[in-house]
Amino acid sequence: MSIFSKIGIILGILIFSGLFFLLGLLLKIQAVLFAVITLIVLSLFYAILCLIQKKYTKTLSRNYVICLIAAGIVIRLFYFTIETDILSDDVYRYYWDGKVQSQGINPYLYAPISDYFKAGIKDAFYEKVNHKEYKTIYPPLSQLFFFLIYSLGGNFFFYLKVLYLICDIICGFVLYKICKKKQHVLLYVLSPLLLVEVYLSMHIDIIGVLFLVCSIYFFKKQKYPLSFIFLGLSVLIKYITFGVFVIYVITLIHPKGSGIKEKPLTIFFSIFLFFMVIALFYAPYLATAGSGVFDQLFFYGNYWEFNSIIHPVISQLAPNVAFMIKACLYLIILGLLSFYKRMRIEHKVRLALLALLLNNGAFYPWYLLVLLPFLVLELTRADILLFFVIQISYIVIVTYKSTGVWEDLWITRAIEYIPFYIVLGYEFIKGHYVQKQENWSHNPGTQ
Repeated sequence: MSIFSKIGIILGILIFSGLFFLLGLLLKIQAVLFAVITLIVLSLFYAILCLIQKKYTKTLSRNYVICLIAAGIVIRLFYFTIETDILSDDVYRYYWDGKVQSQGINPYLYAPISDYFKAGIKDAFYEKVNHKEYKTIYPPLSQLFFFLIYSLGGNFFFYLKVLYLICDIICGFVLYKICKKKQHVLLYVLSPLLLVEVYLSMHIDIIGVLFLVCSIYFFKKQKYPLSFIFLGLSVLIKYITFGVFVIYVITLIHPKGSGIKEKPLTIFFSIFLFFMVIALFYAPYLATAGSGVFDQLFFYGNYWEFNSIIHPVISQLAPNVAFMIKACLYLIILGLLSFYKRMRIEHKVRLALLALLLNNGAFYPWYLLVLLPFLVLELTRADILLFFVIQISYIVIVTYKSTGVWEDLWITRAIEYIPFYIVLGYEFIKGHYVQKQENWSHNPGTQ
């Protein structure tokens, strides 16, 4: 790890710690304890990162690894004691969607502010629901989880965290099974981003990440029908993983480009299962809402903007066809990745997800959770840097929550993305994502 990388990471730790110390003060909770816990997590994460970069993790005994995993679980339980919306209030939309469904109402039909809803359904949490003028954007499987958690009664937010903890532990276990260097799983266990965005802000992304990791696991094991089923489930949590479907399909049907030989019937059956899973979960909502299920998705893709650098440029240059330009750009990237032989499936999937995130109009810090498994599977400098610099965008969110002023400055985005694109370009030039010819494999399960 170069001196510049170390300086960048240390600055990231200081910024992250400072923001959460401020958060503790704003919440008027145990500010010092909260800041100390956050600093401990960041320090452990940085220490493991340094050991991995210097290839010293083999010196970590099994007992040390177990202790660090136990520390990660204890810290997760610490976050169970805190309920706050200082960084994000999305969880109240989860609550609202679950409550609406418990009343037999399709959440895709009406925005929370609609006159359709009587005063009786609008409880204390209604006031905290964000963007009440818009219908829900969350996919059907997310909606099912919202409904099931709400139906349990009691503390919706506590039960949601319990569900996240279960998914989190399973995801860590599957990653452990996939990755060759087992100690790298510590980067997942001790990830500050995961702890904050899953257990503090309570974003549902962790469930989609679990399904994606299971999909990659089965793809590498050549169990393609199962892989496509889990990928479909991941898409039903967050749409971002849909691009992985294109990577999978072209990798399977283009043996000269991928080195994989698979029976056409298996490929067809896998694709059928992918769409069947999606159709089954969409059917109940489409029955009453029709195409309205997708209204908010298209609006979000076209007009929603935060912490993006590509979308605002394209929107300024060609506002009427910005969406088409971005879609074409993304499809070109997917095609190039899919047909490129000298790249492992993990890298293809990671770069496909990264391309969509960078191409999207909004890039919130928790969107990076979908890339967290690849920090374990294929550690790259660009990913490390992005995981730290994305924290700068918290400044916009914390400032808005405390002052009511939303200001997404270009200077913060420049600080985030310019170093990242430089490092990403450097890694491509140096061939960090390319396998040597003697390592090419005709079987993704052996890679």
